[in-house]
Amino acid sequence: MSARRSGAAILLMIAPLLSACGAAHTTATPTSWGQATSGDLSISQGWVESVDMGGMDMSSSSAMSMSMSSAAYLTINDSGAADALVSASTPAASLATLHRTIESAGDSSGTMVASRSIAIPAHGRATFAPGGDHIMLSGLRASFAVGTKISLTLRFRSGRSITVVLPVINVVDRPGQDG
Repeated sequence: MSARRSGAAILLMIAPLLSACGAAHTTATPTSWGQATSGDLSISQGWVESVDMGGMDMSSSSAMSMSMSSAAYLTINDSGAADALVSASTPAASLATLHRTIESAGDSSGTMVASRSIAIPAHGRATFAPGGDHIMLSGLRASFAVGTKISLTLRFRSGRSITVVLPVINVVDRPGQDG
């Protein structure tokens, strides 16, 4: 038996064992809005804001490429015990950070601040939306053109992670908008 066939046979034998190891991890099946489910956590109405970099080369680590950013928005529903989103990552950007928008007196737009985690209440939800909580994607590696998809992995305090595929859209086309 060739080395290639032997390796494939071994992989087929151990695949069920590998799937049972480690923390739960789920990858979403692409739908019109990003969706995924892992146990009592589900992601819905996920999307990323489009960014046109006008053909700029993002392969270098220049200050300009680091300044290009976008944001991911979604809803996390929790039908079980309380949890918290503690980090996110994507191959499409150098950095993904959790951000909250804090309203202050006299400032109608609020102030954006980085957050170590965002709580998801037991039997509740956390909504990430423009002007509120969001996942900031910095150091974009390419334009986020309308119609493309971005893979985003969310990690939770419980040890669970969920990968969801989010469509890139124009902000005026987001869920719940009439255009």
